Amino acid sequence: MIFELFKDRGRPRAPFPIERFDNLRSSTTTIKIYGCGIHHHDKALDIIVTILASICFEFDCKTNVPLMLAAEKAYPRGAAIQANKDFSLDRVSQKYDSEALSLYWYAQSAIGMPLLRYLAFYQVVEFYYPIYSELAAQKKVGNILKDPCFNSHSTKDIAKVFSIVKAASSSRSELSQLEATIKECVDPNVLREWLTSDSKREEYFRSKNAVKLSTFKIFSNAEDDDLLSQMWQRFYNIRCRIVHTKGAEGDLEVLHPQSKEIKYLEREIELAKFLAHKVLIASSKPLEAV
Repeated sequence: MIFELFKDRGRPRAPFPIERFDNLRSSTTTIKIYGCGIHHHDKALDIIVTILASICFEFDCKTNVPLMLAAEKAYPRGAAIQANKDFSLDRVSQKYDSEALSLYWYAQSAIGMPLLRYLAFYQVVEFYYPIYSELAAQKKVGNILKDPCFNSHSTKDIAKVFSIVKAASSSRSELSQLEATIKECVDPNVLREWLTSDSKREEYFRSKNAVKLSTFKIFSNAEDDDLLSQMWQRFYNIRCRIVHTKGAEGDLEVLHPQSKEIKYLEREIELAKFLAHKVLIASSKPLEAV
């Protein structure tokens, strides 16, 4: 499969009245795909949407500018954009789950709504709980089934499989599912590098202001396992303050739009976005599978 992405300067040529293109900007982006061997509109549309979603996500990762498939609308003026001008879009090789990616775009479009943005990024990570929380149990069951001594007619051997499944189900709390997902998708060295790449960011996560949102501080110099644990505990802790009523999660005070601590949430949103990035990337599949 070959595809090209290029800019078409000027208005597009088409046998339609020029008024039909009033909503288009002076420069349009076109994508051409070759070698798919398809003959149906629905399949062509599915491939185009999948590829464009991957391009938009790569653009977002490299520029911090939300680019998504949606109805045309003006990007809010005054929004903080920290684009890296020295970047290039590589040939797209991965595709992403459309449901998780739609939650990611939802978070990116929720400008001025910090609580909503945080929860939407959390939901991106949460989308993959069923996959990663059951991964260890799947491996254990797979090892039993591959054993040459395994007898499918043996009640004792079948009971071993059920024992693993039952144990996995009984210990599947939301926090344990988050832990399993983070361990599979986030490299502690990459997290440490992200924290230390911005001195103000690193300072914030161990500051008194950070404690106002969660008692779980994040220390970049912690051991790998401790660093990941500090991070997912904090991530989950703040999520609970947003979605739970007072008293539902220990002694946590609920976070609402008028809470004084909201002004510190921007750094937490950065962390939530970082985690959403890593989980989406770790869970992506080769584009050839389209």
